[in-house]
Amino acid sequence: MNYEERYNELIDAIKEMMEANPHDEGLQNWVHDNVPELTESEDERIRKEIIDSIKELKIIGTTSYREKAIAWLEKLKVFAEHGDGLYYFGNNGFTYVGNPTCDNVSWIEKQGDKPQGKTAIEAIKEEKVDNRNCATVEPKFQNGQWVVWQNKCYKVNYNGCGYELVDQNGLSTSLEYGTIDENARLWTIEDAKDGDVLAAHECYVIFKEIDGLNIKCYCTYHYMNNPSFYVDTLQNKNTFHPATKEQRDTLMKAMTDAGYTFDFETRELSKIKQNSTDNVKPKFKIGDWIIHQGTENIYQVVAVIDNQYQLRYGDNYTIQKCDEVDRNARLWNISDAKGGDLLYIKYNKYEYKYEWIIIFKHLNPEEHIMDYCSYCINGTFYSDSNPWGKLSETDTVYPATKEQCDLLFSKIKENGYWWNAKNKILKKIES
Repeated sequence: MNYEERYNELIDAIKEMMEANPHDEGLQNWVHDNVPELTESEDERIRKEIIDSIKELKIIGTTSYREKAIAWLEKLKVFAEHGDGLYYFGNNGFTYVGNPTCDNVSWIEKQGDKPQGKTAIEAIKEEKVDNRNCATVEPKFQNGQWVVWQNKCYKVNYNGCGYELVDQNGLSTSLEYGTIDENARLWTIEDAKDGDVLAAHECYVIFKEIDGLNIKCYCTYHYMNNPSFYVDTLQNKNTFHPATKEQRDTLMKAMTDAGYTFDFETRELSKIKQNSTDNVKPKFKIGDWIIHQGTENIYQVVAVIDNQYQLRYGDNYTIQKCDEVDRNARLWNISDAKGGDLLYIKYNKYEYKYEWIIIFKHLNPEEHIMDYCSYCINGTFYSDSNPWGKLSETDTVYPATKEQCDLLFSKIKENGYWWNAKNKILKKIES
């Protein structure tokens, strides 16, 4: 008997019955109890939305929904590092931290409801599996883990009845579970060699040596949030594993873009020889706030070294070539401010230099600044909207730094308010 054909015919017939009788509660309940693969449980719905959020690196839904997501994940015991990423619950909701191209997605796709009892459908499926002569062996290694086999590193992927092993050059080979389970072991940081390219949940590095709980690196490329390239860093050793070909290529490109090259034979990181265009005087100076005209990202220039800008973006820093920034950026000005932005204002035209941090609302027709609330540094907090005079050429205004933002939010809280950034409303906290 062809069990697979019989099973598919039965599933198709049930689907037709469900489509023809969408309001038949008895039929729907029978399908739910006997053919779980044709019903979508609450777990399944949450699972799919979590997977979508992982792929898009987005924060999940409302508070009530996040509570369900957290309970579901706790049940699966994934509140810890797994593979290339980390799941955690922060102030802004349930967040996935890691590379969306890693195998965390495929790992979580294998989770979910697993029926305890055997229905007729399940029995057919089991016989179908048996007919394929596929050994029902529980694999020793998990999907996405890195193993050492025959003195080489491989990333483990499940492939039917065995493993697909992918090396660091992207070449793959398929073997049965038993062959690998008996002869391979998990890769650890002690297996890393001088000059190896490694990856973690937020960065790629060229490994140098182990230093206590950390590793010394020739260079590091942070790809999360605001991408940045760094020379000579220390990183937490327990988060790393061998890099894939794609991850290695990404690091090499970031290194070149930052003006460096690495000789893997001599283990030497060096600056790329500058040409005549590298000696052009930078357009921006330290302290300038600039806006990238393509991405609309706002940066503060904190240093200019070797024809490169060191730019601050929130809590993050990035290094970019001066000529590239000069071509694509301009000075930030008040017309770039959007409703809800936090700004720092310093009035220099008075004898006393008043310094303010405000939540910007808009510019009125007279180009006067309107705000949602404001705080005079070392002075008073104002919860009502205040019109400001037109800025003079001697006055200073720029996007508030993280420290200034934290100061304003602390004053908002001290005075019994909270700021709803989504709806742009300052609300009094009910006692």
